[in-house]
Amino acid sequence: MFAFDGLLLVIDFDRTTDENIVELATSAALDTVSIHRVANASLQIAGNGYQVQLPGAVDAGFHVGDRARCTPAPNLLVIAAEGSKRVAADIVTIRREQ
Repeated sequence: MFAFDGLLLVIDFDRTTDENIVELATSAALDTVSIHRVANASLQIAGNGYQVQLPGAVDAGFHVGDRARCTPAPNLLVIAAEGSKRVAADIVTIRREQ
């Protein structure tokens, strides 16, 4: 997981090339003018879907219990705070075009 101001990228490192990861992270860093951390996240089956266990991301503006929009793209989840919807849409578009 990459954390930026108001934006989290949860990337499947096993199914995404290093070049594509660099492009996504660089685009997010340039658009948000930030980067806070890179950490592991885990994905689990929960009920009729999936649950992503994320490490703390207070430095990126996320707190326990926050509700944020989550947008999927191939092997990527983009979690965006209210003010980061445009950046999230741009990241999803980049991933779909890779």
